[in-house]
Amino acid sequence: MMKQPGPENDLSAQLGDTEIATDAMTLWRKAGERSGRAPIDYVEEAAQNVGIRRVMEGFVSLGENCEFGFAQRACGAEPLDLLRWASTPLRVLLAMLHDRFENIDAPEFIKVRTARTDATEYMVDNTRYKFSWHAFAKAELVTAEEVHKNACLRLRRLAEKMRDDLAEGRRIFTLKGPQVRNAASVAPVVEAMRAYGQARLLFVTLVEPGHDPGDVVQISDHLLQGFISRFSDPARVPGTTPVEEWRTICAMAKRICG
Repeated sequence: MMKQPGPENDLSAQLGDTEIATDAMTLWRKAGERSGRAPIDYVEEAAQNVGIRRVMEGFVSLGENCEFGFAQRACGAEPLDLLRWASTPLRVLLAMLHDRFENIDAPEFIKVRTARTDATEYMVDNTRYKFSWHAFAKAELVTAEEVHKNACLRLRRLAEKMRDDLAEGRRIFTLKGPQVRNAASVAPVVEAMRAYGQARLLFVTLVEPGHDPGDVVQISDHLLQGFISRFSDPARVPGTTPVEEWRTICAMAKRICG
């Protein structure tokens, strides 16, 4: 039997944008039919949400910690990226870039453990490149062996995706951290990225005199600097990430890059 078109299909056809239509329908259902409003009344809000999400999906975290990953999540963006939830010091990032992420998924280099701050959650360590990331898996639900297997598969796929993103240059790569201070401090990263293609780097530092939080300046065709009032508390990243400032920085960087 052929499925009859529903209100979501009708709205999608009317708008010409399935994603906005789906978001508008979700907002309408959350409000409830007793709100007296129709799905079309939520289109403007949905369009804003989708626009923000699309902007944030256009950026790739180069790690340091998971702050930018949580900023993306708060904006509804959930890109699958290699270092989004990883702790990657600058030297580790450079080693991976120079090695083209070779053997990043080798099983002998992948170690699973419970988190130091939460014994119920797994963390994964890569001993070749010496970086760690959240497995987002609970010890009472899955075994360490399952986490290990999934981690190897995940690393292989996402390393390939990272190389593709670097080569294509459509997304903007984002970097922050204690060693990220100025253009000179990230010059080795820019050079390593150029070996793949024409990718652009946005590095974010604490605000300086003459700039406001959310400002972005273009230093060269492949390098931008963003300014933020503060970074998250490492012990409480999800709740202390300055999401609005990250959103403003990304929107500005996107406008600059076109």
